Amino acid sequence: MKYLFYAVAALVLFASPAASAPIAGLFGELWDQNNTFERRFIGEVEAFVNDPANTPDATFRSTEVNYPRGMVAQNPIVVPFDDFLGDDSDSLSVVSGPTFEPGNDFIMRLSGFITLDAGLHTFAARVDDGMLLKIDGQEIFRLRVDGSDVTSYSNLIMTTVALDGGRMPIELIYFDNAAANFGVRVDVDGKPIGGDMISTGRTSVVPLPASAWLLITGLLGLASFRRSRVS
Repeated sequence: MKYLFYAVAALVLFASPAASAPIAGLFGELWDQNNTFERRFIGEVEAFVNDPANTPDATFRSTEVNYPRGMVAQNPIVVPFDDFLGDDSDSLSVVSGPTFEPGNDFIMRLSGFITLDAGLHTFAARVDDGMLLKIDGQEIFRLRVDGSDVTSYSNLIMTTVALDGGRMPIELIYFDNAAANFGVRVDVDGKPIGGDMISTGRTSVVPLPASAWLLITGLLGLASFRRSRVS
């Protein structure tokens, strides 16, 4: 019985810490408006994505908030999302419809967590057409509110805010509406939001290492052998 106890303890020791691992990046959602976009301002877009009835057309994992690939001098534009997302297109999963190649009317939402030190942080954004960025419930950017704050990817918008720091929820809502150029990039303290500073808040199952199974099997074998000798 002593060996059986050791086997169970080993299983707990090996399996518990490795049962799941946080998924890096941000959870991305996409809505293709199929050139029928009726929401021209960020408040309308925010209401749309927060309506449970409006499920996304596709999801993906964002490794960095840096998507300038819509910057082309032509109109109308049709850019497949695997081009727009770049390397992040490897994680693109289409939820509805056999294909997903939007024109220039679409919405993107990124959500998860960001880890920053407490104190002042400088954010810089390039966006066309509109964007809402919240960190820890605090609005960092709200762009394209009523048409008076028309944005362009070529214009850099900056702000400095104080944050409590630590692991904080982050949400970014971006949209493009009938324009020749589109894209979005957000930097914090001089570098794009991405890398180790962000996580989806979701976890993936990590298989138990083969060495752990060998150890557990060996201990169980010893326990069985000991019982057979005693009997």
